Amino acid sequence: MKHILDGYKKEKDWLIVGKGKSSERYTEKLKEKYTIVGINQASEYCKADIGMFIDYEAFLGTSLILEQIVVMPYVPHWREKPSSGNIEKYMQFDPRLRRLYEKERLFSYDLRTYPKLHFKDKPVIQAHVSTTEAAIHIAALFGQKVIKTLGVDGGFGRADGFKNCYRENELPYDEQFAWIILLCKKYGLIVEPLEVSK
Repeated sequence: MKHILDGYKKEKDWLIVGKGKSSERYTEKLKEKYTIVGINQASEYCKADIGMFIDYEAFLGTSLILEQIVVMPYVPHWREKPSSGNIEKYMQFDPRLRRLYEKERLFSYDLRTYPKLHFKDKPVIQAHVSTTEAAIHIAALFGQKVIKTLGVDGGFGRADGFKNCYRENELPYDEQFAWIILLCKKYGLIVEPLEVSK
């Protein structure tokens, strides 16, 4: 299993697309300038170049994945907590993960929520509230200083295509911004919504 920093060659700046209302401004034309990183179900919505997941059940709930690169913690979450197995164990019974791995389109990293590290020579990725934090942290480690987003809006709002993506007892996503600010301070980042002309 290759770490994302070792196995993936970053060529264009990442545009991170979440499920918030502003993701409705996404157009295919943006792929000309950006590598599109879709957060969970947004990876299917915008046919992203990269699908970013922390929760394994979010991966299970998407399709079109075999056309994309997938990035997931070495120990994925299940129902928002570290699962009992690692990604290599999941590959044994998940043919999509196995095919992605065989095509060298599956990459991983260590997430802060699991204390036993697999990639001992790599930074531990920080994500406290949302997968978006992990995507921003990884983009920063690749050296990207200005990170644009769509659909990273906070609150409970969702684009119309994601109305069925709420989880039980889900909290608003405003808390993620405090952690994103900390990443900005640590790496000297500017994280801001993309202005899309109509």
